[in-house]
Amino acid sequence: MAAARFLAGAALVWAALLPAWAGPVPPGAAAPDETPPAASASGAAGAQARALYQAAQGDPARLRQALALADEALRQAPHDNALRLLRADLRTALRRYTEALADYAQLPDAGLSAERKMLQCMLRERVQPAPLPLDCYADAGRRYASALPAPAHGPNYVMAQLLARDPRGPRLAADLLAATPAGPQRDVNTLLFQDFDRTRYLRAVLP
Repeated sequence: MAAARFLAGAALVWAALLPAWAGPVPPGAAAPDETPPAASASGAAGAQARALYQAAQGDPARLRQALALADEALRQAPHDNALRLLRADLRTALRRYTEALADYAQLPDAGLSAERKMLQCMLRERVQPAPLPLDCYADAGRRYASALPAPAHGPNYVMAQLLARDPRGPRLAADLLAATPAGPQRDVNTLLFQDFDRTRYLRAVLP
């Protein structure tokens, strides 16, 4: 039961962290670091891949169909970063983590949002647990800090500090828990930060 609650909490936080990966994007919307579909050079295959991905709801067969379309679209437009991110998301959803990392390696690092950088770090750790990509998580933390008015109040920033093994991480987590009022967000923060377990968290996000 405790494990189930943890997984549910991790899913909630991750859905907020990576809306383009954890769930469908609203029609006409785009993730912060993606080109809107209308501006993409991907053509019909790219549009079909996005639509199928958004409708897949985690179904492996649909995800594989969407991936095949994304592959075709990238052959048509190999420099389309939005398409490459879409394919990275599809590969991640299908647990093809090494291939997802290969897509990230072809993207300009400076253009990755904090959320995308965080996922890249976690993929690196999932594929190769040692040495830990601490510098990568520290970079993600800096990106969160530059984007948030009060980063210490943001669970994703605090998680980045913990994963980076920043000495301030445990205190930031304790302070965040103490400052979170009773309610769903406190339940999620408690599941994530109380007795934080790195491996358990990573496996909950990237099984």
